[in-house]
Formats: sequence, structure tokens, C-alpha cells
Amino acid sequence: MVKQLKKLARIFLSAGAIQYVVVTAIAMLFYPGGSHADPTGGPYTPGYDFFGNYFSDLGRSIAINGTINPIASVLYHVANVVYALSLIPFFLTIASEFPTKKQGKGAGIAAAIFGVIAGLGTLTYAVTPSDLLPVYHNLGVYFGYLGTFFAILMIGIASVRQNKDLKRDGFALIILAMVFFITLVLGISINTVFMNMLMQKTGKYLTMSIFTVEGILWYGRQ
Repeated sequence: MVKQLKKLARIFLSAGAIQYVVVTAIAMLFYPGGSHADPTGGPYTPGYDFFGNYFSDLGRSIAINGTINPIASVLYHVANVVYALSLIPFFLTIASEFPTKKQGKGAGIAAAIFGVIAGLGTLTYAVTPSDLLPVYHNLGVYFGYLGTFFAILMIGIASVRQNKDLKRDGFALIILAMVFFITLVLGISINTVFMNMLMQKTGKYLTMSIFTVEGILWYGRQ
């Protein structure tokens, strides 16, 4: 029974990441318009501007151009809630794969803690539109993104300590976690709309790819 629950948690993680990409892509088609580069949503940005809008703009109750945003916001909230809920069971079960100190137990426990924080942070910004509850939304973003970085990093460290079979995956996860961290730093430190959006999209799609692959890999290891 426990083994089956673990398998479900792993495939749910992959499904949660994949549906996020698909559902938010659909939401972009319904976003009314207005970007941070062109707030009025003029002729060059009549809808969602991939390099001019945050993902969070999809969840606004009122689009940046002042138009009511019912469809995109619902899709955005659903995508994030499902994704957030897919993180929590995976990270609650992953710590058991590193049972002893020599096999990365400490890092495995840390991964579980940060993974749950990432899930709760994501759930927070999923249900708090950025235009209505910006403080809570941004707080959720901080916990969601930083929790994700540390969770991936800790799984990588635990995997390196586990055994030879996981070392390669572990080093890959550590490198990918650092790449994700770089996107966060650049997105914050370089204050241009294009760079902010480029780094957010790069970091988000990178983490979705990581969780899709990790869910499948851990599913296959059972």
C-alpha cells in the first residue's frame, strides 16, 4: 500500500508539472491584454506578451489594460493549485528514499521540508491574485521559488550521498538547481522588463522539466 502511494505521488508530480505548462499556455490565449512594457495593450501587445508579462498576470482579476480577466485567471489558479498539491506528497515521500546518514538522510529530510514549503508557497500565490492581494501573493512567490531551489538542491545532495546509481542524477540536479538560482538572481538584479520575464520563464520551465523527469525517474525506481 505504501509503495503504491509513493508511485502515485511520483506520477502526480510529473502530471502536475506537465498540466501547469499546458494550462498556463491556454490561459495566455485568453488574457485580455496589457503588459509591463505596454500597459494599454496596444496593437503590438493585444493579448499576453510572453516577454512582457509575468505568469502572475494571468491570475489578475483585472488585466493590466483594465479589462476583466475571468477565463485566464481561473485557468491560472487551477494550474497553480494542482501543481502546488503535486509537490507536497512527492516531497513528503522522498525523504524515505534516504534512510541513513551515510545515504543522505539529513539532506533528504531537508528536501522534504523545503519541498513542502515550496508547495505551500505556490498554493499561497495561486489563490491570491497579484492585483488584489499583492503582499500575500509576493510572499507566496518568495517561499515558492526559494523552497523549490533548496528542495531540488537537497535532493541532488542526498542523491550524491546515496550510492553510485544516483550520483550522476544528483550532480545533474545540483547543477540545475544552481542554474535556477542564477535565473532568480538575474531576474531580480537586472531591472528590465525583458530580462525579468526571460528569467522567470526560463526558471519556471526549467523546474517544470526537472519535476517531470524526476517524477518519472523515481516512479521507475520503485
